Amino acid sequence: MPVSARGDSKVLVGVDYYPEQWPRARWPIDAKLMADAGVRVVRVGEFAWSEFEPAPGRYAFAWLDDALQLLRQHDISVVLGTPTATPPAWLIQRHPEILPVDPDGVRVGFGGRRHYCPTRAVYRRYAGEIVTSLADHYREHGAVIGWQIDNEFACHRGGCFCEECRTTFQRWLQRRYGSLEHLNETWGTAFWSQTYTAWEQIPLPARTVAVHNPALRLDFQRFVSDAYTEFQDLQIEILRTRCPRHFITTNLMGLFDELDYFKLSRPLDFVAWDNYPGYHGPADPVRTAMAHDLTRSLKHRKFWVMEQQAGPTAWEGGVDRSPPPGLLRLWTWQAVAHGAEAVIYFRWRTATQGAEQFWHGILDHDGRPRRRYEEVARTAAELAGLELPPDAVPETPVAIVLSYDDRWAWKIQPQHAAATFDRRVGDWYRMFRDYGIGVEFVAPGEPLRGYRVAILPSLFMLNDATAHQAEEFTRTGGLLIVGPRTGVKDETSRVRDVPPPGPLSELLGVEVDEYDAIGTDDAATVDLTLPGLPSLTGRSTIWSDVLGPRSADVVAVYRDQYYAGRPAATLQMAGRGAALYVGGFWESGLLDGVVRWALRQQDLDAAVVRRSNAHDVEAVVWRSAAARYLFLLNHGDRSASLGLAGQWAELATQQPQSETVSLQPFAVKLFVAR
Repeated sequence: MPVSARGDSKVLVGVDYYPEQWPRARWPIDAKLMADAGVRVVRVGEFAWSEFEPAPGRYAFAWLDDALQLLRQHDISVVLGTPTATPPAWLIQRHPEILPVDPDGVRVGFGGRRHYCPTRAVYRRYAGEIVTSLADHYREHGAVIGWQIDNEFACHRGGCFCEECRTTFQRWLQRRYGSLEHLNETWGTAFWSQTYTAWEQIPLPARTVAVHNPALRLDFQRFVSDAYTEFQDLQIEILRTRCPRHFITTNLMGLFDELDYFKLSRPLDFVAWDNYPGYHGPADPVRTAMAHDLTRSLKHRKFWVMEQQAGPTAWEGGVDRSPPPGLLRLWTWQAVAHGAEAVIYFRWRTATQGAEQFWHGILDHDGRPRRRYEEVARTAAELAGLELPPDAVPETPVAIVLSYDDRWAWKIQPQHAAATFDRRVGDWYRMFRDYGIGVEFVAPGEPLRGYRVAILPSLFMLNDATAHQAEEFTRTGGLLIVGPRTGVKDETSRVRDVPPPGPLSELLGVEVDEYDAIGTDDAATVDLTLPGLPSLTGRSTIWSDVLGPRSADVVAVYRDQYYAGRPAATLQMAGRGAALYVGGFWESGLLDGVVRWALRQQDLDAAVVRRSNAHDVEAVVWRSAAARYLFLLNHGDRSASLGLAGQWAELATQQPQSETVSLQPFAVKLFVAR
């Protein structure tokens, strides 16, 4: 894994700042308060198109020049956002066709943000002009270190259903398939008399009677993702040419699934994301950790948090709970523990006007420093003193294969309403993380070398290349774990004419004889017996694969339902490795048994020994060439204690740590292996 995007092991603390929304007389006060709090970088400009270009071709950058000069005087660096998420009113007046069309054929109105169709040639032209002007003006500015492209691609709205999107989609299909015969065969258009004899006949998946062909819907989702990637690449090409010394990134949205983040991330120098753990309900620290790890995995390098929640949030659904003292610090340290090399708080000061008046920043509406400001300042001071080797990175022996095609296929044809991403993928992630075992996400086709365990978590859409990748990994000593509904479809959305797990059947030594969408109101009881572990009994909900072993050993059977006595999980040795098929969405007791067996099977050491009061404690292990490190973070509002596996010393004092560690609410502790 490349270590750092910046070539620097120090963590930056920053803020998202909107000088255009405040009087000029306030700017010097803001800059001084930022510097006093340890702020070293700000992001500006991502929503300021109308300020940059108040009329067509008339650019006004002097106001930002003045603001950047003040920031530079306080040694604060700047990330400039390209403002293409907010086309101004004059542009919409000139070209109302830029506004996107919804699936009902209604063109949305001006007044929010992200109100553009990414395929519109006229919009791409105007976007290229403003980006070019900004790049030419700030290419040599001493405060500017990098660029953020647009803002939260596809947030609020993914695909557009305008006529230009339809013709562009048809051309995209023509390039993909070459001939209508190939498209008709791949999509299976003989079903419901949907055979196409001209490219112009192919619709967008707008509202229709009944439902659209799932193959058309999948390709449209791919097309939408590619359209945003092309729009990003247009801006990247401008910036690379004019600002070669500046980095380029964009701000993603963690577990968001409308776009293929692996593809979107490829041309970026590093990835950033926006983290709001307390938005719309209590924070789920494991889900936040999963989003951090996915973001890091997109380029297998450290990342930035471009927007970090700094206070209570709200748009229209009521104000969320205010983070209590210590929680902003904890969220920041969690980001760092998962590989963030910069944490930028959104926002500096709470807006007094506009749609985000109650989306609170570090400062409240009156701009006076209070508790949140002091907490950010203390956190920045702590991070400034953090000393880890430049080559230190999170230790990740477990890989989860994640496919955006597969996520879209599940959305298009949900196999059960309860079979959510959190159940299909999150359950496995949670169980390994519970032992302090690091996880990375791997795109289909990426090599699995270097990992000890690989999980295919219900890969509904599985291509032959990914199956080959999994087989090579297993036969060379890896442990492969495969979840239910894997291998049902190929990459074209065609259901395979062999039983699941399709191309993995030989490796796993098993086929699915039948299945039962059991749901959540009922459950199947499963008896699990894995080599070297005591037998376990637990519940399987949502789905039951009734297995037919061909060469694999049965390691779990159903105790009840009409398939009582039939296999629920199998294990097969393959080359130097092993392959485990789990035929249901098991509850935590059974999954815990699988994870404990996997750790023993692959000779992996858990970092922590859990105590009954320590379920809210997160453990993250790092490694460098010379040492291992351990972050412990208590996400609970009560004190907790847990045991450490191995010999550790506190990093700050180098004093040996006893076997049991106590953590106060929202506490963070760092250790180094002895």
